[in-house]
Amino acid sequence: MHAFRVTLSLLKPICQQVGLLLLFFSLSACASKPKDKYTHLSAEQIYAMGQKNLKKGRYQAAIEDFEGLESHHPYGDYTDKALLDLIYAYNKQGESEAALAADERFIQLYPTHPDIDYAYYLRGIIYYDQNMSMLYRYIPVDRSYRDNDQADKAFENFSFLVKHFPNSRFVPEARQRLIFLREQLAQHELHIAEYYVKRKAYVAVAERANHILTHFQGTSAVIPALTLLKEAYVEMSMPTLAEDVQKIIDKNNQQNIS
Repeated sequence: MHAFRVTLSLLKPICQQVGLLLLFFSLSACASKPKDKYTHLSAEQIYAMGQKNLKKGRYQAAIEDFEGLESHHPYGDYTDKALLDLIYAYNKQGESEAALAADERFIQLYPTHPDIDYAYYLRGIIYYDQNMSMLYRYIPVDRSYRDNDQADKAFENFSFLVKHFPNSRFVPEARQRLIFLREQLAQHELHIAEYYVKRKAYVAVAERANHILTHFQGTSAVIPALTLLKEAYVEMSMPTLAEDVQKIIDKNNQQNIS
């Protein structure tokens, strides 16, 4: 019994020291915790900070500002503007998935917003930038040979913008991008048709060639597609159709000469 009291007396100062250490670490953690710089700022002030960073190309700082505004002022006059700018900043920072998610959120939250056309334009830009990735900007690789999923989505969104918002100030630029994308997509279809020629899958060749002639008139893929279509008809023993295609080729050649 006496020995037990001695042990307790030894443990008491140890427990006190442990308690003091725990208190010290707790206070240190509180002291090191960063303060939220947006807590006492209005939505207008935070938006102004984000705009300043955006204009100076400090996209990560702008993202923090616009996210801070959305967090502290989820409803207000600047929330919708901040979300649009956040989409832009995400994309410029290379965070395309976050940009697409924010874009979708804007369209869902504000379907009748005066700047809804800009949201669709931004979505097209995000996919367009993915298609024109940094790797392919500096390496001379024909994009039409690779997967065209991003090009398809960019084309789809720019086309939606042009069709549903014909008076949008973003339509002229969207049309220019559509010309480029259309050429890329047409060339992609042409490469597939050429692949089927090597495989002697002439039904598939004819299908791809006709798809080009139906959907990609005005592109440089049209004449090669006609040539492949004639070859397919010859190989499938369809001389009448092959002659009809040759007449179209001859007519095009005459127009080019004149």
